[in-house]
Amino acid sequence: MGCLGMDIVVSPSAARAAACARPTRAIAVVFARRPDTFALVLNGARRAVLHRLDPPQGRQFNGHGAFSAEGLLLLTSEVGAEGSAGRVGLWDTRGFRRLRKRGCGGIAR
Repeated sequence: MGCLGMDIVVSPSAARAAACARPTRAIAVVFARRPDTFALVLNGARRAVLHRLDPPQGRQFNGHGAFSAEGLLLLTSEVGAEGSAGRVGLWDTRGFRRLRKRGCGGIAR
């Protein structure tokens, strides 16, 4: 069983991945882990990929994320490709557009 309470079969790459589910809809985000740098937004009801998310140049996803309680924001754990300074990326879930990043005050590895 996947995080949406149903089996999800999507195999865009052989990368290791982690996922988080949106609390208000049948949506999940699967984050590829190193060496890949993308995330896929999945519709669990349709078993379809809705969006591919790519971090800004010089950043990598850390393989984890979370939706805000109301489901309007996606928060992504990110790190600089050439260092270990962690950031939290904020994404608008109405189209999965990146809004901004925030420092997290530490190392995110």
